[in-house]
Amino acid sequence: INGGGKPPPYRVNYPHKPQFSRKQNNIKTIRALRGETEETMQIDKNLVMYLEKLGRIELSEEQRAASEKDLQDILTYMDTLNELDTDGVEPASHSFPVANVQRDDVVTNAAQTEAILQNAPNQKDGCFVVPKTVE
Repeated sequence: INGGGKPPPYRVNYPHKPQFSRKQNNIKTIRALRGETEETMQIDKNLVMYLEKLGRIELSEEQRAASEKDLQDILTYMDTLNELDTDGVEPASHSFPVANVQRDDVVTNAAQTEAILQNAPNQKDGCFVVPKTVE
């Protein structure tokens, strides 16, 4: 199948390296050499109406205009973030280190069995006595 019995080359993705950064940088370099510029996607009224249909919502004209502006602002901000050099920056799920904080599992109410059983109408051998539900 692969023409010589050799296994196909496998690509190893290391979790500490950002994926696709080299490819993205190469695309940016090629575009710069060609004199091309990356244009921000333009949000228009038709797209907002399409999103309304997908979300099964109805917006007034004022809400459509506000949504159009807000979505365009978000895309412009994303373009600003894409311009940042992230080579050598490790991916993170939080902006600060998160540690698992759990308390030790310690039994605290073991000596209160007698106090709990004082409220039971019937008790036997340190347990509640309840009516039989299955015959």
